[in-house]
Amino acid sequence: MANNDPLNSESQGEPTASTTESGAEDKVSPAARNPCGICRASGSAACKGHGGGGGGGLSSSAAETGSVSPGALPATFSPATTPAPPLSISQFLAQNEGWESQDDSDALFKFENPEALFTLELDIEQGSLVFSGNDDLSAEEQETLNEFFSAMENELTAFKKELIEQGEDPELIDQIKFAREGNALALVLPTPMPAIYDALIKRLIDKNLIPVNDSPYRLPLQKIIDSAHVPAVSYACVLPNEDKTQFIRTPLAVGKKSESEASAVDENTRFPASSLSKIAFTYLVLQLAKDPTIDFDLDTPLYDILGDEKFVYERFRDADGNYPERAKQITAKDVLSHTTGLPNVEPDSPLPLKIDTTSERGEGYSYSGEAFLYLQKAIEAKTGQDLETLAKEYVFTPLHMERSTFLPQPQDDPNIVKVHSETGVATVINETRPELNEANAAGSLLTTADDFSKLMVAWLEDMANPKDSITRQAFKPTSEEDFMTRGTRTCGLGWHIYKNKDEVIAYQYGENFNTRSFIAINVNDKKGAVFFTNSINGSSIANQILNSSDLPAIGDLQDVYKDLRYRQSDVPGSEEAKVATIAGKNAEEAGQFDEARSCFEEALKWTPQDVTTKNRFEWFNEAHPSNPKTQTFSEPVEAFAGKYENDYGDKVEIYPGGDGLIYKQANHETELVQISETDFLPKTDQSFKVRIDGNKMSKFSIEGDEYKLSRTLPVSNLSQETSGTDVSSNEITPSAGKAESPQVTEVADVPVARDSEPVPVESIAELLATREMHQQYRGALEDLKANEAASTTAIAGDEAVEEDKTSSPFQITPKPSGNE
Repeated sequence: MANNDPLNSESQGEPTASTTESGAEDKVSPAARNPCGICRASGSAACKGHGGGGGGGLSSSAAETGSVSPGALPATFSPATTPAPPLSISQFLAQNEGWESQDDSDALFKFENPEALFTLELDIEQGSLVFSGNDDLSAEEQETLNEFFSAMENELTAFKKELIEQGEDPELIDQIKFAREGNALALVLPTPMPAIYDALIKRLIDKNLIPVNDSPYRLPLQKIIDSAHVPAVSYACVLPNEDKTQFIRTPLAVGKKSESEASAVDENTRFPASSLSKIAFTYLVLQLAKDPTIDFDLDTPLYDILGDEKFVYERFRDADGNYPERAKQITAKDVLSHTTGLPNVEPDSPLPLKIDTTSERGEGYSYSGEAFLYLQKAIEAKTGQDLETLAKEYVFTPLHMERSTFLPQPQDDPNIVKVHSETGVATVINETRPELNEANAAGSLLTTADDFSKLMVAWLEDMANPKDSITRQAFKPTSEEDFMTRGTRTCGLGWHIYKNKDEVIAYQYGENFNTRSFIAINVNDKKGAVFFTNSINGSSIANQILNSSDLPAIGDLQDVYKDLRYRQSDVPGSEEAKVATIAGKNAEEAGQFDEARSCFEEALKWTPQDVTTKNRFEWFNEAHPSNPKTQTFSEPVEAFAGKYENDYGDKVEIYPGGDGLIYKQANHETELVQISETDFLPKTDQSFKVRIDGNKMSKFSIEGDEYKLSRTLPVSNLSQETSGTDVSSNEITPSAGKAESPQVTEVADVPVARDSEPVPVESIAELLATREMHQQYRGALEDLKANEAASTTAIAGDEAVEEDKTSSPFQITPKPSGNE
C-alpha cells in the first residue's frame, strides 16, 4: 500500500551529486576570471576566501560536527545522533580528488593541477611540505607565485605567534620556517613536531592555502549566474545518507560582491536573506514552543500573550483606541501559516491596519510580513528579550550559524555583498529600506548559504524525529484539500508546501530591494538546497539551481515559478532577450531612442510569447513613436489629478508636472506622458501603464496584471508635499502584488552617486555577435544611472520585481504570462 505521508516515506533512491562533464568548452582560464592571485596560483577558478573557516574542510566549526568529503569538495557531515570524529589529514587527502597517494602510502601525498603554478608534496610522517614551482613561468605567473609564497610565509608567522601566546617555547618555535630556493618553498622543522605539524597543515587547508580540488559545482554555478546577469550566488545543498539519519552539507559561493569591484565572494560572505528570514524566525518560534521553561503555545492568541496594555500592537488601534476583535484572536499558528487576514507589511500603510474578513481566521491565505512583526513583538514581550538575543540563544549559537544576524549591516564587516538592479547598478543593502535597519523577523536577516544549510539540517533532523509533533506540523497543510484549493499558496508553518503528483516540496522565496533568494526541501527524499543572490535577476536562476543536471536536483517547481512570475533564464532565447533588454534600457536612458527600439525589438524576436517583452516593446513605441506627431486631447491634464486609493493600502497621487503628469507613490515620483485620451506611460522605462477614466484608475503592470484604485480627493486637496519635489524619470517598483500580498506599494528610489555618465550602447547586432563583446558590455553597466534600477515592492521581507510578479488574489486580475 502506498505511503501518502512524505514525512514517513521511505527513500526513493540514494542521493547523487552530479558532476560537470569535462570538455574544451568548459575550460575557463583562472587568470581571466579570478582576481585572487593566491587562489589563482593553485589553479582555482575563483577565490575561496582565506579567513578562518573560509571553505576548507577541516575548520574548527567542521571539526565540531565531523567532516566527510563526498567527492571533490569537503562538506560538513551533520549527524542526527552521535557526531562522527573529524577526519585525519591523511583521510581527508585520500578522499580528495586533487591529491594522489604516493607509493601506496597513507602518509605521502602529491597535489597536481594543470591550471596550478606548482606541484605540492606532503609527507605526514616526516613532517615535510614542499612546493615546487613550474618551469617557464611568465612574468605575470611569477608574480602570482611570489604572492602565494608570501601568503604562506605570513600565515606561518601568525601561526607561530599564536603558539608562543599559548605557552610554547619561543626559541623552538622561532626555528620553524619556510625555506625558499628559486621557485621551491619547503617547510623546515627543527625537530619532529607531529602535533604542531598537523595543526599547521589543518590551518593551511582551512585557509585555502593548501589547495584541495575544486567543487564540481563551481563552474556550473558560475555559468548559471553569468547567463542570468547575476553578480554572485551563495549556494548550499543538503543530501541525506542511505538511512537518512545523517546529512551532508555542501556550501559554495561564486561571483563578485559588486559588479564595480573585483572583490570575490566566499563561503563567509553575507547576503540578505529577505523573506528567508521567516524560515529562521519560524524555527525560533517552534523552539520556544518546545521549551518547557516557557509557557508558549502556538494556539494561544497573541493578544493574550502581550497582556500588559503597553505591549498591545498599536497599528491595530482605530482613532478611538479600539482594538478589533479579529486581531485579538490571531495566534502564532495563524501567523506562521499565513492565514491571519493581515496585509503585507508597509511602512506607510494606512492605519489602523485592515484585516481581510472574506475568509475565516486560520483558513484564507494572506501572505503577511506584518503578521510576523506582530508575532515578533509577542515573543519579545513574552520572554523579555529582543529578537537578536533570542535568535542567538535558540538558533545561531546551537547551530553554529556564526555569520548570521537579524541586526542591520555591520559597518566594520567588509565581507557583505552589494545588491544590483537589472542592469547591474550596485547599491548597499537596504539603501531604500530603512525599516530593515533594525531587527525585523520578516526580512532583515543577513546570512550565508553555509549557515543556512546548518539550519536546513536542523529542520530535517527535527522532521525525522517521530516525537517532534510541532516541527512536523511545519511541513503539512491543515488538510489535503488545501493542495486542491490553494495550489502553490498552501502553507504549513513558515513554509509554503507544494505537491507535484506524489512529491511534496516545502519552499520559501525572498525578495527585497535588488536581491532574490530561495529555499526548497524535498519532504519525501529529505534533501534540500538554498541560494542567495545579490541581484534583482536572481529569481530567474531558480530552476537551474533546484532542478538541473549540473547540481543536485531537489524537485520540479515550475508551477511555483509561474505563479510568482519568475521568468527562468534557462528558457530558450531568455539570455539573448535579457542582453537586448538591458541594452535597450541603457540606450533609452542615454536618449538613443532608435537604438533602444532596435534592442527591444531584438528581445521580442528571442522570446515572442513573453508578455513582459511584448509590453515593453509596444509601450516604448507608444511613449517614443518613431514618427512623433502632435496630439491634442479633449481634457486638460489637470482633470486627471487627485489622490487615488483602494481597500488594500495602495495610495497614488497624480498632479501636473514635467511634460504632462507626475505619478507619486511611496514618496517616489515618475513623470508620465499622455498617449491617448485616458492612457499614460512613464517617460522613461515603461514598466507600467496608467488608465484614468473618471474617478477610476487602472494600473497595468508590464507582466500583464491590473490594479484598480478610485479617486478619493481632487487635486485641490492634495498634500503640499507634492510641490517643489524633484521628478525622477524612472519608476522603481510597480506593485505587482504577488500571490501572497493584498497590498501593492512602490518603493522610493534613492539616487546613487555615479562616477560618470551613461556610456553609449553597442548596436544589438554587435552586442550579440560574440560572448566577449557580451561580457565587455556587462562590465560597462556600472556607469548606468542608479534610479534606472528595477522594480521592487516595499514589503519587509518580500518585494515585487518588474520582471517577476504575480497577482494578488484580492484585487488583481492576472493575465497569462506567456512564458514557455
